[in-house]
Amino acid sequence: AAAATVEARLAATDASPAAARLAARLLPDGSEVAVADAQSDAQPFADGSVAAALSAFAPRNPSEMRRVLAAGGGIAVVVSPGDDHLRELRERKDVVGVLDVAGGKRERVVEAFESAGFVSDGEEAVAGEMLLDSDSLRDLVGMGPAAFHRTEESAAALDAFFEEHASAVGEDGTRKVRVTRSFVVQCFRKPEE
Repeated sequence: AAAATVEARLAATDASPAAARLAARLLPDGSEVAVADAQSDAQPFADGSVAAALSAFAPRNPSEMRRVLAAGGGIAVVVSPGDDHLRELRERKDVVGVLDVAGGKRERVVEAFESAGFVSDGEEAVAGEMLLDSDSLRDLVGMGPAAFHRTEESAAALDAFFEEHASAVGEDGTRKVRVTRSFVVQCFRKPEE
């Protein structure tokens, strides 16, 4: 039997104009990208027009996600940091800006989405380690909230962290540091109205 063809339209929003430009370049032709804050009350989508919404490591507005998702099948997927995410960096207070993961994050996400009228539809914890060269480590720290707290001292501390902990060697022969990745993927379904 022939495989069915599934046609999907993609849309992305990001509060950062630079991130939105990058998404526009990386997403397939025909995708739509807008600069918008996912926490705001006014997402650029019509009521019930979205089949699936993804929020990864970002603030979000569950009520607004519920408005734009299709009834009886719209799915919201939320990816949040787990308790051990970037543990090695968070243990070093001099590598400033790698903010602590708030305890009870998983439960707070469930409460927020259920309060907005969603039904929890499962979750999965994902954990492992990343092997990062010095440039990738800087990029990782710089793409989160840490970027807003970066100073010359914290940049030097991050470089020192790399020098102290880069005990692995990648397939390309470069020195790498091991950093824990830990996150929780939670799914929420919008019920029939």
